[in-house]
Amino acid sequence: MKTSAFLCATLLTALPLAKSFQCVVVRAPHNHIQPYPEAKNTSKSAGAALRYQPSLHISHGCDAYAAVDAQGRTSHGLKATGDDDGDCGQPFLGGQVYARVGKEGGQIGIVYAWFFPKDSVRGTVGHRYDWEWATIWLNDLDDDESEILGVTTMGREGPKRTDELKSENRVGDTVRLDYRDHGDRHYIALSGNDGGFQPLILWNQMTKASRCALNNAEWNKHRLMPLADSVFRSTLRSAFGKRPRKIKEGSEDSEDSKDSEGSEDSEGSEDSFGDSFGDSFGDSFEDSFKDIDY
Repeated sequence: MKTSAFLCATLLTALPLAKSFQCVVVRAPHNHIQPYPEAKNTSKSAGAALRYQPSLHISHGCDAYAAVDAQGRTSHGLKATGDDDGDCGQPFLGGQVYARVGKEGGQIGIVYAWFFPKDSVRGTVGHRYDWEWATIWLNDLDDDESEILGVTTMGREGPKRTDELKSENRVGDTVRLDYRDHGDRHYIALSGNDGGFQPLILWNQMTKASRCALNNAEWNKHRLMPLADSVFRSTLRSAFGKRPRKIKEGSEDSEDSKDSEGSEDSEGSEDSFGDSFGDSFGDSFEDSFKDIDY
């Protein structure tokens, strides 16, 4: 009995203790962040995100860079000085586009997000860090059934949804987007120009360290990380906009159903959108919303 107890105590002492995960935001130079390789087509949501990835043409400003690496280090960005594309041309480690898939108003929304080290338009006018994004709306994730229902881009006045695309805005399944300047900042808009493609990584294919860092890093207050847990549901609602609801004959129009049809943010200005966009859903997020991943 004593021998067994001794051996048990010895084994417990020798076994290494499991390290608890700690989320620590660590910054690194903007050109030292290693992007993720292209996402794996392991689910319907991943397949749809890869199939409908938009092209991005850069008319003005920085190229799209990686914002986080697999170890959880986030980009330190660049101070908004010098040329609009100063020190942030084509990244030698490669660019990145992030995607997360959700559902709003009965439609599938794939939010694509790009990170730019700075938003510099004229000399010192601008800010460190810039997140820009667009949402592709689908009716279904199945290859044989899916089709584009609309596209939402983020402009100066907030989200703008376009359901009727011009022929120049689309080549097959690819929507053409352009990163351009307007006034004192940059934004993404529909385009007729051919653009490039960055390696795409889905939110749920990143490491826990990466997701934690993106959730907790402080970015520019007007352009938060749109895929972060605390704001992703708001991203979808605002991008979906106010749509006419189809109510079955004989059913009651309940107040609860109005919540899924969009938010007041879609009508607001850029500043008011930025403030409301930052509202946190706290611990209830995981209970109230699940990513589409099947």
